[in-house]
Amino acid sequence: MRNVEPFVQEMLITISTRSSDGTLKEAEDFAKDFPDKVKLDFETVSRPGELTGVRQNQLDRSSGDWILFLDGDDWWDTKRLSYCISLLSDDIDALAVSPYQVIDENTYERQWAHMGFTKFFKKQPGVHYEGDWPKDVIFKDDKMLYWKSNPKVPMIPCMFYHLSHVKSHSWRSEKGAEGFEQRIGELRYFNDLNKKDIEEIYECIKTNK
Repeated sequence: MRNVEPFVQEMLITISTRSSDGTLKEAEDFAKDFPDKVKLDFETVSRPGELTGVRQNQLDRSSGDWILFLDGDDWWDTKRLSYCISLLSDDIDALAVSPYQVIDENTYERQWAHMGFTKFFKKQPGVHYEGDWPKDVIFKDDKMLYWKSNPKVPMIPCMFYHLSHVKSHSWRSEKGAEGFEQRIGELRYFNDLNKKDIEEIYECIKTNK
């Protein structure tokens, strides 16, 4: 969150009322640090699929021209984030990027580097989510904002770090998330360009920041 804050005009953060891993306190402290920018809310969904409605609510409440969708286990290098923002224009409806799926301090899951996720999209009439989370998809009217099928959604590979294997708990272990178990595929070692980022990420994890 703190890496992204300087680049956005508002942050709508939704936390589960069942959160018990320190995320809640960090979000509350963060909201106190930026009271004019951060809006903290809570969700009490009874099953994972209902989280689509939470995302739609965030979309409906947002006031910016562009939205960056940030998961709690996403981490952005500021230079890469700045570059992505520089590509946003009236000529596109969204921007897809690919993550490094971080496994540990040395390795990432190679397959994810070729997957594109719509992380930036324009706030405009007709934009909405469809489908139960985690299979929810962002649409503009009847057109999916997906890079493989929509020419107005360019994709840039390998721009952020996804930390689902690093955190202490995953929703994939919860009831109702069958079929989304953590499966690790072919691994690759991080190169020298990534090592500084990885060191910073793990330092934040060790200090619980």
